Amino acid sequence: RNSAKHFVFHRPTHPSIIAGFPWFTDWGRDTFISLPGLLLANGQLDEAANVIAGFLSRRSHGLIPNRITDDGSTPEYNSIDATLWAFLAANAWREAGGDRQRLRDQFFPAFKEILSTLAQGTLF
Repeated sequence: RNSAKHFVFHRPTHPSIIAGFPWFTDWGRDTFISLPGLLLANGQLDEAANVIAGFLSRRSHGLIPNRITDDGSTPEYNSIDATLWAFLAANAWREAGGDRQRLRDQFFPAFKEILSTLAQGTLF
């Protein structure tokens, strides 16, 4: 097993996976695509949950950021892909044994809000 410490980049505001290092910064879609293989397959459920929670905390208008810039400027919400991949990653985390209480208390309200917002229409 690999240590998740090698896969997770800890920013002051959130943990993330830099899936395209060194060419890319935080990309929501790439983070959530790679999260199951990098963290869940290595039993790093808490670290995976922290990555998911970090992106959920940055949601806006029903979208997870597609890209978070290195310079701290406004995240880019230019695609629905990251949001849809976040649902799949959270489900994989749950299936891997993720904490049901955290799912109920933190993830479910955020995803419910996302679905409610998306039902009204989205930018992309």
